[in-house]
Amino acid sequence: MNISISCSVYSELHDAIMNDPVLAGLEDTSRLTIEWPSREFDALKSIWHGKSHLTALLEFGISDELLSQSRLFEVWGVDIRAYDLSDADDKYFRSQEECGPLLGNFNCAAQYFPVARYFPEIKLSNPRVKPKHISSLEAPWPVYFIGDEEAKAWRGQSFSGLKFGPVYPHRGQHPHQGVSLIVPEYIMGPMTHGSNIIEHHYEYAGIRYAYPLAAGFIVYTSEQISAAKDFNFTCEPVCTYGYPRILVSRRFVDFYRERGVMGWKLRPVLEAGSIYHREFVETLDRFMADWNTGHSDNRIDG
Repeated sequence: MNISISCSVYSELHDAIMNDPVLAGLEDTSRLTIEWPSREFDALKSIWHGKSHLTALLEFGISDELLSQSRLFEVWGVDIRAYDLSDADDKYFRSQEECGPLLGNFNCAAQYFPVARYFPEIKLSNPRVKPKHISSLEAPWPVYFIGDEEAKAWRGQSFSGLKFGPVYPHRGQHPHQGVSLIVPEYIMGPMTHGSNIIEHHYEYAGIRYAYPLAAGFIVYTSEQISAAKDFNFTCEPVCTYGYPRILVSRRFVDFYRERGVMGWKLRPVLEAGSIYHREFVETLDRFMADWNTGHSDNRIDG
């Protein structure tokens, strides 16, 4: 199972990269995408220490066999910059980061956000939808919406755990016509925790928080996956700023592909104890051991 590492590079580290004979020749030195293991990875690790904090996204290779056997999938929006948010949109969503509705519970020793936050409805200046397409807002908000034609097709399938919420303008009491917000109703139980859960740190109003990010794959027991609905939220706030992830069933994924819908990237959810779970944990442990070799204070946020 290979790993692809995508990371944003800040000024101090960027200067070191530009002077490195291996990394300087990469096409984009401000946003690196490198494979592990590789010469580029070794070069990045050797110059990173003491330069600046590194935020990286780990992408694990997904085999056709894993895709075909998975029963539950995590979704990621792939069209998050379809349009720019207005000033009113940006102000609205940032105001929700600390006061949005809450769901689930998450208990641990660290000062995590105790519950995940979600949107049963939203306000948006100019929502844009296209046929057979799921529109997304810029990360980290798990906000996805579709047009009337698509919503009608989904309703015809009677997907469990799915409801649609309104999308309102910033002024006025009537929602936008022709657009529906995707809102899962079923909340999963706690995921299987292990070395794939990495603390992400966040400071707000002078208070330092930490919450879990799932690096690579989300993991549940076989019983939890069997009990899942067609649409689900994680109970943990595993996205930036304390938002949950949306999980969908194999039944929905088959419908999504057969209908030719676009807008979501699908990542399998692993079953605890399966051969794929064991391979994932072993690969991640080797990667983290390699990354931390000689630098105990190195940290990667998933």
